[in-house]
Amino acid sequence: MVRSDEVRARLQRAAKEAGVFAPHASPTYGGRGLDMGGRAVVFEEAGYSLLGPLALNIAAPDEGNMHMLEAASARWGAARSAPASR
Repeated sequence: MVRSDEVRARLQRAAKEAGVFAPHASPTYGGRGLDMGGRAVVFEEAGYSLLGPLALNIAAPDEGNMHMLEAASARWGAARSAPASR
């Protein structure tokens, strides 16, 4: 487990610059909006590294939380559902 928030932030910044951050999330939330087939490929490749899922923001619980955020935004509006951090 990476205990340094600085390391996590650096990895996620690099993933964003490479255009692969949050492949499961909609573009509204900074993701790629990939379908299940596209996600499967990216998730598998990320899994070859212990830090891959962390860098792409697909490690539990982040991956599931993005789906909940999208559902909450659809129901109550994006402003009330916007994440406060990370």
